[in-house]
Amino acid sequence: MRGVAELLRAALDGLTRDRELDASLAQPPASRPLDELPTPTKDVLSARAWVSSQPRRPRERPRIIANIRENPAGSVGDITRPAALGTMLEGAMAFALDDAIDDKCRVIEIRLLRDGAATVTHIGPGFAPERAARGLQRWPWLRRSPAGEVILTQSLAAPVVTCALSHWCRLEISRADGIWRQAFYRGEPESAMRCDPIGPGRNTYTRVSFRPDPEIFAELSFSIDDLYMRGLGFLMELSMIELRIHDERTKVPPLIMVGTGI
Repeated sequence: MRGVAELLRAALDGLTRDRELDASLAQPPASRPLDELPTPTKDVLSARAWVSSQPRRPRERPRIIANIRENPAGSVGDITRPAALGTMLEGAMAFALDDAIDDKCRVIEIRLLRDGAATVTHIGPGFAPERAARGLQRWPWLRRSPAGEVILTQSLAAPVVTCALSHWCRLEISRADGIWRQAFYRGEPESAMRCDPIGPGRNTYTRVSFRPDPEIFAELSFSIDDLYMRGLGFLMELSMIELRIHDERTKVPPLIMVGTGI
């Protein structure tokens, strides 16, 4: 009990000293001795924001790509199951889904190639090149639902995940002002985005091509059944959007689905 009493007494003494200090600081500057006034600093308060004389240190660029590649399961789930590749394909469809919600796209085409790569192409005026390039490199990816609600995509089905976990990824956007292209190798850009003149009468579209990195997914391949179920989920929200899935690995006719917008 004696120890408890001593602790309480010390706490009360500390509280008394704090109150005395607060009362002394509350005195007007004229009534306080000069040696008690705080030493002025070089920092000033301007427009409710602290402005310091110290130079700003540049912020280190986040290791977004490296972090995704170091822990791929955290972004796409079990990397031994085809569903992981389906999530990557959803990330490649992000630009098409945005244009579909804005009524700038009516047809989305998916092609599964023989070499294990895949392409997602949608016909439209062409996605904004700078936003597409940022989406393939940085978090977060913001998209809107058909009801107009903003959805924050943090890990699943984000374009940056598709780019980071690909052996190679290519972006091609054909617009009225030219054909914009950029290539990535294991998530890092090989060069800056360039714009080439567009030929007369050429269609406008947006295309994302990628090949899942065999260092991460080994011999894993896309599952047409998985893509079919994912397509149904999209088309239940998007009305009158046609989704075509061409599997060039087989001789099966293309799978064509049309959105109901339930």
